[in-house]
Amino acid sequence: MHPAPAPELAGPWEVRALVGTLAPLCWLALTRTDWWSVGLLAAGAALFALPAIRRIVRRRLTPGAAPESVQARASQFARLSDERRELEALMSDVRELTRLCAAQIDARTAKLERLVERAEGVASRLEGAPARTGSARIESRRVTPSSGEPPPDPLAERVYALADAGRSPVEIASELSEHVGKVELVLALRA
Repeated sequence: MHPAPAPELAGPWEVRALVGTLAPLCWLALTRTDWWSVGLLAAGAALFALPAIRRIVRRRLTPGAAPESVQARASQFARLSDERRELEALMSDVRELTRLCAAQIDARTAKLERLVERAEGVASRLEGAPARTGSARIESRRVTPSSGEPPPDPLAERVYALADAGRSPVEIASELSEHVGKVELVLALRA
């Protein structure tokens, strides 16, 4: 009685299917500007690598496999060598894509920082402008609210309540499904 044959490594069609699964994740990573894209890319790489690694480990741990002929072993090693080269090429592509994503995120971050600095400069110039141009004229153009108090913002109230409970902006943003920057802005406007 012969034991069951050992499971084989992923064939080229399985590799293509895994790459097809990884491609949308890579596209998402390239079009997003937050760290979720890097996380999605890493998850895709893990999704790709884990089944292949499991097959290799299972194959090595299969006890009592029947001895194979030299030709069968040679063809198996050739196939494994080809699959390994394909896997290494794919992993190289994933590393390159990750590097490109990180570079793109860094470039966008630098651009945003420059825009923020520019906006802060414009804001500081505008703060000094009413004193020079006559603030009375600007004051007369302002519309006064009818009730004196702006209507309450439900999001701001929830943010304030969670902040008063001792939560950090990251925790508040996570709980309310909002961006951290928006939560920080609401908290900054409170002061």
